[in-house]
Amino acid sequence: MAGQSFDEVKIRFDGSVERFTCDLVGEDDRGVILSWRAEAPLVAGQYQLPAGSVTTAFYWRGRGHNLYRPVDPRGTLVCHRIDIIEPPLFEQGRLTFRDLLLDILVPPDSDPVLQDEDELLAAVTAGLTSAARAAELLTYARDLLARVDEVIAEAEAWLAEVAS
Repeated sequence: MAGQSFDEVKIRFDGSVERFTCDLVGEDDRGVILSWRAEAPLVAGQYQLPAGSVTTAFYWRGRGHNLYRPVDPRGTLVCHRIDIIEPPLFEQGRLTFRDLLLDILVPPDSDPVLQDEDELLAAVTAGLTSAARAAELLTYARDLLARVDEVIAEAEAWLAEVAS
């Protein structure tokens, strides 16, 4: 199971699609853990990820968020990032999810920050979502913001369990 190829399909809020071929780290009734290696330098928000950086992604069944954990080629944690998403659809060797704009960035040595509220407001203004749905998403994201350490600890324990 671990090390198999696994496709991650991200549907952006505007409907565009990104596909990533990842390595399956683990899969169980909780969801899947995937790993993706950057072959070339990559800009991820405010962070520069050099070639050889590895991102571990945690997708839970039935949850409206995921967690990314990028490390540089030396294995040093770059940050954690929680994305607010529609619960992923799991199929054999593939997961598909819709990104819902809001992210929580968790730098290694500072407080977590809720990002992209302005993008969500723009989506309401553009008629891509309702004000009520935007309010639900903000409530969900703010609840996660208050529980960031819990979400990260759960993911780290899951990864350690799968690796053992």
